[in-house]
Amino acid sequence: MANCERGNEYGMNKMIRGNALHLGNEQRMDRSFEMRIFLNEKLLKVSDYPNYQNVCEVNDNTRINLSMHYRFGIELCYENATTTITDMLKVSEFD
Repeated sequence: MANCERGNEYGMNKMIRGNALHLGNEQRMDRSFEMRIFLNEKLLKVSDYPNYQNVCEVNDNTRINLSMHYRFGIELCYENATTTITDMLKVSEFD
């Protein structure tokens, strides 16, 4: 699954609220996002943080195969781009 700022055919493009996370922001590198992953419920959401005005999720949760092992990874699409993970929490439920 992928959420790509240059357009996306990999599954993270079902808009729940607002606009696509990349619209009008291609050059801004100071944005914060929140990702929620709950594999047993086949939930994978990405939203802008802390406002939650733009929220997208996987467009076909049947692509999440519970018998597979998953790893978390980040790929940077722009030269000189950086990513900082500030918090990673394990929670028993989402708000």
